[in-house]
Formats: sequence, C-alpha cells, structure tokens
Amino acid sequence: MRRRWPAVTLVVLAFLIAVGLGVFLLLRPTGTSAEADNDDDDGTALATVTTQTLEAQVQLDGTLGYDEPTAVTIPAGTDAAALRQAEDAVETAAATLAADRTAATDGARSGKQSVSAAKSAARAARRALVAARRDKDAACAAEPAACDQAEQQVASARDQLKQARSALAAARLQAGADGHQAGARVAADEAALASAQAALADARRHASNSGVTVTAVPEPGTRVRRGERLYAIDGVTVPLLYGSLTPWRALYRGVSPGRDVRALNDNLAALGYDERLAGQREFSAATERAVRDWQRDLHAVPTGRVALGDAVYRPGAVVVTEVTATAGSAVAPGATVLSTSSTTRVVTIDLAADQQGRATVGLPVTITLPDGTTTPGTIRSVGAVAHSADTDTPNGDSGTPTIDVVVELADPKVAEGLDKAPVRVAVTTATAADAMVVPVNALLALAGGGYAVEVVDPSGSHRLVAVTTGLFDDTLGVVQVTDTDLEVGQHVVVPSS
Repeated sequence: MRRRWPAVTLVVLAFLIAVGLGVFLLLRPTGTSAEADNDDDDGTALATVTTQTLEAQVQLDGTLGYDEPTAVTIPAGTDAAALRQAEDAVETAAATLAADRTAATDGARSGKQSVSAAKSAARAARRALVAARRDKDAACAAEPAACDQAEQQVASARDQLKQARSALAAARLQAGADGHQAGARVAADEAALASAQAALADARRHASNSGVTVTAVPEPGTRVRRGERLYAIDGVTVPLLYGSLTPWRALYRGVSPGRDVRALNDNLAALGYDERLAGQREFSAATERAVRDWQRDLHAVPTGRVALGDAVYRPGAVVVTEVTATAGSAVAPGATVLSTSSTTRVVTIDLAADQQGRATVGLPVTITLPDGTTTPGTIRSVGAVAHSADTDTPNGDSGTPTIDVVVELADPKVAEGLDKAPVRVAVTTATAADAMVVPVNALLALAGGGYAVEVVDPSGSHRLVAVTTGLFDDTLGVVQVTDTDLEVGQHVVVPSS
C-alpha cells in the first residue's frame, strides 16, 4: 500500500487540474461579431473579420466663404481738372499757331511790298542814269563848257542807282529774314500744338474719376447686380457692369475698336438703352447716344465719354464683403473703396506645399460645417505656385509655404448665412473595394517585424495569424489586411475599451 500511494496522488492532482481548466474555459466568453463585442475578465473582446469598401482620407482645415474676392480701387489716371487743363493747352496752342500764321502771311505780304518798292526805285534810278548820260552827250556836243555840269549829273544819277540797288538788296534780305523767323515760329507752334494734342489724347485715354470724394457706400453683405450702384463719387453712381475685364482706357467717340468697347455695348444693350449695340466692337454714334442717356440716369454730366472708374466690371453679380472707404472721405488713385466676391460659395484651403499630391482637380471631398453636418464637394482648382503663410512663426520665419486649393460645394444652399466660417475638409486619397478588414486595435506588432492578429477558433483556441496591412480608414477605425490566412467571419481579439 505504501508503494501505490504516490500513483494515486498523481491521479487525483491530474483530475483537479482538468476540472479547473474546464471551468476556466467555460467562464471565458468567445463573442460572435464586431457588432456585439463582449468584455472578458482580462479586458478583451471579439470582433468579426468582414469585407467592405475603404477610403483613406486626410483631414484639412478650410474656410467657407464667397468666391473670387476682389478689391475695388480708384484707378490711377487723369482727373477732370487735368483733362480740362490739357484741353485748354490745345486751345491755346491752336490760337497761337493761327496768330503766327496770320502774322507770317502779313509779314510776307509786307516784305513783298517793300521789295517791290525797292525794285521800282532801282528801275527809276536806272532810267535817271540813262537819261543823265544821254543829256551829257548832247550837252558836250552842243556846248563844251556845259560838259562838266552834265558829268556831275551823271555821277549823281549813278549814286542814286547804287543806293536804290542797296535798298533793294536790304529789302530782299529783310523779307527773307522775316519770312524765316515767321516760318520758325509757325513750325514751333505746330510742334507745340501736336504735343498738346498728344497730351490731350493721352489724358482722354486715361481719364478717370480719381481725386474726388466718396459720397455713398453700401453695407457689407449687400448683393449688387448689373446696373446697380456699388458706391457713389461726388453724388454720381458708380454701377456694376458684367464682364471679365479690367478697363485700361477711357472710352469715347473715335477710340479704336476693342473688347472693352464691346463689353460696354453689351451692357448698354442689356440695360435697355439700345439692344442693337450687343456684340458691337466700335464706339459708334449710337454708343455715344446710349452713354449719354445712361449718364443722365446716373445723375452724371452727359458727356458721352466713359472715364476709368465710371463703372466696375465683374463676371456676374457680387456680394460686398468689406467696405474700406467712408462716405465723405476723399480718395486718391490706388485707394481701395470696398471689396467684393461672387455670390458663389466655396471652401478655400491653404494646403502645405509638400502635400500638394493629396489634392487633384475633380477629387471628391466631404465638408464638415460648423454645426457638424457634412456635405459633399469637389476640388475645383489647385494652385501651382506656393506662397508663404500670412502669419510669422515664433522664430521669425514666414511659415510653411502653402498652395491655394478651392473646393466647390455640391449644394451651395447648405452654406447660406455662412461667411469666413471654419470647416473641415476630408479628402479621399485612396479607395479599396471589397477589402478584408479588421479593427485597427486588433493589430499586434511582431518582434521580428510586421503584424498579426489573434484569432479565436470556434473551439475556443487562440492562435496568431500574420497579416499585411493596406488602407487605414481613420473614420471607421478599421484597416485592410492582405497576404493572410484570415477568412471572413473569423473572430479576432480586440481590447474591450
């Protein structure tokens, strides 16, 4: 009996161990799916291996506001006083030229008369000399004593002829000098008039409403359409006209044809002044009449000319986003009166230049609005030139270079009432359809590198299965797994919290 006691003891101990292990396995929950995770005593739960479409996204900060922000400034050019001065200079130069031409004509006539009189005097002196010589010959033949007296008369006639010829030469010389001086004055006057006319033409081309006073400005948020007032200068409305151009010259009768003239004609036609002007590139008499009628309606002087700054061109209706000038303030060339944007809502993103590859034109995005709702959008444009951030970093640098990314909203109505609002933009950078996925927190890092997941078989046994990770979906908290022996429907261990 003493020799068999150790064997019985071993049997009893083995039985107790088996019972304890069975109890442990019965008490350990196994779980069935990720939708019904079960906490275990050791802080773990089970999730189900599934398939679904994954999207890898990057979250970017953006600003929701109006599209195409543009400042409206007073154009540099010739103001009304300078234009009048240029016109006066032309009138003065023309009057001086006319007077000098008249004086030159009168001087030439007087010179001709003086030369003609000198010629007559010389001819008379020549005749007198001829007569004296004839008389001398007759006197000397008839009475030798009278010959000396006759010779003196001939000498006197010869002196008179010489004086007459000198007077004729002097008259001719004076007439020539006077004519040269008069011609020089006329030539100088013609050059001065041409210069004044060129200056006037330049002044007219660059005529503007600068150097005046702002008498009315709109409230921020005001919507302005074609023909409506943006602001007022000296009580005269400066309206909005439609067109994708920046005026570079004043428009008036005689200006060369161009697309700026066509834009003016198109707007005059659209506003009902003369529908026949639509599409015309010439500033015709009909254009001038329409401009005068338009100016009368704007309470402006009906000059028939459109100066720089008399109207503001934008592609369509605008929203006034900021007002810089105040009513009653004087404005100078280059001064900003207000800023406008189109009525289209967009999201702008300052994307770090080194992340440019994350954004491509046409890429769909998801926008999270300030109230937490989401709406789809599409990237419309991606800037090609990087620029420095507006704010400086603590070390004095200008910040990380960024590029401008513009996103269009699929439904602009969801942005009504929002301007300069911060939003989040989720940009999808990659997609995987029918991907096998597991929760990200199911991944176990292996000592030799790579990842594995802990699989729980139906029998309750645990084993590690190696996986290769693909796309991560941060929103859903799952990861694509490939190159693995996992099967859809298997259970993997995840933390319970």
